[in-house]
Amino acid sequence: MVDFKSMMSKRKANIGQLQESVHKLNKGASYQKDDPRFWSVSYDKEGNGSAIIRFLPRDGANEKDPDIVKTFQYGFKGPGGWYIEESPTTCELPDPVHDWNKANCWETGIEADKKKAKPRKKYYIANIRVVKDPTVPENDGKEFFYKFGQKIFDKIEEKLKGDPKLGIDPVDVFDLEDGANFRLRRKIVEDFPNYDGSEFESPSPVGDSKTQKVVWENTKNLLEFIDPAKFKSYDDLKARFDLVMGVRKTSTQATVRPGPALEEQEAQPSPRTRVARETPQVHDDLDEFQKLLHD
Repeated sequence: MVDFKSMMSKRKANIGQLQESVHKLNKGASYQKDDPRFWSVSYDKEGNGSAIIRFLPRDGANEKDPDIVKTFQYGFKGPGGWYIEESPTTCELPDPVHDWNKANCWETGIEADKKKAKPRKKYYIANIRVVKDPTVPENDGKEFFYKFGQKIFDKIEEKLKGDPKLGIDPVDVFDLEDGANFRLRRKIVEDFPNYDGSEFESPSPVGDSKTQKVVWENTKNLLEFIDPAKFKSYDDLKARFDLVMGVRKTSTQATVRPGPALEEQEAQPSPRTRVARETPQVHDDLDEFQKLLHD
């Protein structure tokens, strides 16, 4: 267990290590809707919303644990309904959709086949503190998990790197003393959620040292979201995938499991594709469609 003072002092000396770990995530698990540990920005009927949040450091279980984790999810519709599942490729395990994409889209030698690949969505999860939630003020001052997409991740990475040529110093946005609040702005652009207007404020502490210690103690470990044990088995995912794809499996067919999946070539969804924000338990067409988002 890492103590608070040790964590604070080591963070200031290890921003280079943090920059590298975040960069590795970008080279390339979903939560249930009713999980109270997660926060998401509220928005009006036009799809616009805003809030101020603060990204927080990892918990103190192990100083080598990440401040942020990356997860993958598939979301698409086939003849047999919707396939919306967390992908084991999150932890480099085999995934039947990945294998189908590889065999039927990427390695056929036909360029047009690549467009048939089933889209895989990348998400990130981190600890946050809600500084100001205009719609749900009771969230103010509380700590949550926050799941977000590539746009916000890019803004984190940009802030961590700084810009030496312009004299902009790097900022460890997860640091309780020298980090920075994040102004989250969500609006709809061409029918899709857009976070381009979001930005970090100038660096500032999270209250005094006593407050910082309490906040840090409220952060939670992120490793559960990349734990192989949390994902459905290859056979279960394959059965669901076959059903969605309209494949009839005979009693003589056997499931073949390939070796561990490497970093997957990202499939590009069509401009109108919506990808799931959560993994539904009931695969009903109308319900699934209402839950599909592009965040």
